[in-house]
Amino acid sequence: MILTTVLLILITLGVILYSLFFKRSFKKVRLKEVYREKYHSDTEALERSLNAGKLTEAEYEHQKTELARDLLAVSREDRQFSMPTLALFVLLGAFVTGLTATYFWKTDYAEAEKTFDLERDHYLPIVEAWLAEMDLEALRNGATPADFPPPDDLISSEEGYRGAFRVLNYLSTKDEHQDAKLLYVLASFYLGYAQYEKGFLDTVYDIYVDLYSVEKEPSFFLQSSLVRLQYLRGNEELTPRIEGLFDTLATNYPDEEAFLLDYVDVLQKHNKGEKANAYLRHFYYRAALAPNIALTAEEEPFIVELTEWADRLNIEWLRNRHLTDEMPYPDNFMQLLTSNPDSAKRIVQVFNASVENDDPKRLYVLLDLFLKRNEFFLLPPVLEALESIEPENYHIDRVYLNLEFSMAYLLGDAAKGRLTPELVNRFNALVRNYPDDVTQFFEYGLILGNNGLYDGAITQLERFKEGILDPNAKSATESVIRDFEARKVSEANALNEAKEESAVAESGYRVELSLAPNFNVDAVNPNGILFVYLRPEGSAGGPPLAAKRIPLREIQSWPLTVTIGENDRLMGGGKPFAEMKGIAVSARISQTGDPVAGAGDYETGIVVIRGDQEDSLSLILDRMVE
Repeated sequence: MILTTVLLILITLGVILYSLFFKRSFKKVRLKEVYREKYHSDTEALERSLNAGKLTEAEYEHQKTELARDLLAVSREDRQFSMPTLALFVLLGAFVTGLTATYFWKTDYAEAEKTFDLERDHYLPIVEAWLAEMDLEALRNGATPADFPPPDDLISSEEGYRGAFRVLNYLSTKDEHQDAKLLYVLASFYLGYAQYEKGFLDTVYDIYVDLYSVEKEPSFFLQSSLVRLQYLRGNEELTPRIEGLFDTLATNYPDEEAFLLDYVDVLQKHNKGEKANAYLRHFYYRAALAPNIALTAEEEPFIVELTEWADRLNIEWLRNRHLTDEMPYPDNFMQLLTSNPDSAKRIVQVFNASVENDDPKRLYVLLDLFLKRNEFFLLPPVLEALESIEPENYHIDRVYLNLEFSMAYLLGDAAKGRLTPELVNRFNALVRNYPDDVTQFFEYGLILGNNGLYDGAITQLERFKEGILDPNAKSATESVIRDFEARKVSEANALNEAKEESAVAESGYRVELSLAPNFNVDAVNPNGILFVYLRPEGSAGGPPLAAKRIPLREIQSWPLTVTIGENDRLMGGGKPFAEMKGIAVSARISQTGDPVAGAGDYETGIVVIRGDQEDSLSLILDRMVE
């Protein structure tokens, strides 16, 4: 900015000096030659007119004199300024220019703007060097500026981040928003601010719109970002248009897991659980049955070992094992499951593709693998296959039921009550039909207790405790029972307190308000307010002890019963109403909503209630305030 100001002053002085001193070096054309030729031409024309008799001698002489006068006027030399005068003009111009610049720096150029420009100038070369190191293709695929190590000057202080942000805005404006790399980075910065101020979402959206026009083939990241931003800017309302955009992207890019899960979350928030479930099943089935999965040389032995081990298992043991019993997987495979989840996932996918629907051993192993990896959405086809060949297997029913409960919870039924009556009935049927499986009592007890059904939970946990011998397990179960008992008491106390508070809120004087027979309802402003007041007996006005305010629009019918008491006090403290000598009760309809009575308001008389009288009374709105 300093350089700009100095440059402006020099240019201004240059223009002044040129105008005053150098103008004479380039003579302005005064058209002398043109006027001289015109004079001769016009004179010849006058002579021809005279000879032809069109002009008299007097007219000829007069017009010739006028032509000569014009030629003399054109031939007059410009008047020149003296050197002192020129010097004075230069000084005056320099003074005005300097004064203007000084005034700007002292007043219009605020301290914040100076800091802004200084920081921008300081960080400009740093940011330009950082941008040069970024990979545009990576940014197109969702990389953020943080993925390219920023210079220390930018991340060591808040000033550095702010300076980078200002430089990015400056550069973006300079190239008229045509640099795709710059726009991706700028959008990322604005998204950071949008976490704290939602208004920045509009700016981010505008940047992505610019990017959409710049990019010849918009990437999935750019398209999905635009859809997400439209959803967020619309107060997260899932309109048919936004839902259609989400569906289009989910269909065209079925392997984009993060986007799909984000869309599933959106669907769940808008009570579209069935559609969310369908998308999840589709995605996980695609992932599980991916036909082109290539195992590495290190992974190949694991799939061979897993397949051979599964074929050696005892089918009766598989049918009768508890779900909590650990599968005796080969040691190498167990280590892989915990140490390298990605590699284990690929091996399970390949194993899944090799399992036939009539092979119960591999189906049981696959069921356990999906449960162990929490891949619940892959269970239904396995369960259906097992159910078709193992119709009496109780453990399949249990997996189905637990899966159904988990799905109901994950897909939003938690908002309606996680444990529905139907699920409770099915759990109860399993408990009755398979009483020898004590493990189910503990699991079912936890489910009931975590859903606030403490009596049922304690009953199931007691049954579990009676059916086991391990003293440590008994002690742990007793601890869970005590916890549920404490929660039951705590919630009961909270409920009783809420009821007591509600009862206290409802206590007070019951006032029945009615309209006089001659009451003109049409004359009452529908936006008026009904006030009910409590004052000390004998009070001649002034602020009431308590007041109730009821908009007339909320009154459905008359007579109207109102409760007014301690909870309606205008100020805390003071003697309880029941202990006061007398309480004066009155009511008024305010046409304007003003608590102070005004002309045209309707009011009741005053009724006094004493401590030893009934706490209900009737008031009639039968008079108009003059």
